[in-house]
Amino acid sequence: MFGFRFWSLSALYTAGSALLLGIPTLLIPNHLFSRIVPTSPQDYVIWIISALLLGPLLVRCSHSFPLAAPSAIKWWSCCLAWEAP
Repeated sequence: MFGFRFWSLSALYTAGSALLLGIPTLLIPNHLFSRIVPTSPQDYVIWIISALLLGPLLVRCSHSFPLAAPSAIKWWSCCLAWEAP
């Protein structure tokens, strides 16, 4: 259904979203933020699942990967339930 381009962009977006979610929550150790409550294994599971779901979603909504006729699909139609005129 989706080709190599989709999955490679999805891997990049997944890594980017993992960084954007992991740094402020201190799941990735850094000196920019502090955390009062210690991390638990559940925090890491939620972080990984969120990043894995965000990657393909962000690629699908930001790039045109037509499933039908390319002229009928707008860049925003993948995120909305209705198709714009």
